[in-house]
Amino acid sequence: MTRKLILMLALSFISGISFAETKETERLAAITKDYAKCADVALGNFPSDEEAQKAIKTFYKAMIVNVEKMVALESESENETTAFFLEVMGKNVFIGYLLKGVSEVDDEYKTEKIQLKEQFNYDWRQVHEKLWKDKGCNAIHLSLSK
Repeated sequence: MTRKLILMLALSFISGISFAETKETERLAAITKDYAKCADVALGNFPSDEEAQKAIKTFYKAMIVNVEKMVALESESENETTAFFLEVMGKNVFIGYLLKGVSEVDDEYKTEKIQLKEQFNYDWRQVHEKLWKDKGCNAIHLSLSK
């Protein structure tokens, strides 16, 4: 029972990032969602799978940094929900839960990807290339790789 309550509260916090007490947290959450979309379509946009995996790693490292900043900002603003989860879960577990939440792509993106799959006759590489270009992932990747 307690485990379900904690999980439910954590998931509501993750989906409730829009209720963050700081504008910077909201900004970081939006940026992190963009990184997640780029990580989702990295395969097929590099000369080798190994290079794509390195890019995915770069995106995830940046997402973790952003989530850590978000937790710090919400802690500084004395957000009671953040304080509760930090106490119950500990910092690393809480950051992991938040990372899972912000790294999942939204329904609008999923719908767009499904439509592109149909448009490109289920050629995943073309879908990934189109989304990579449309989402500005090359520029984002280059800025993160510096």
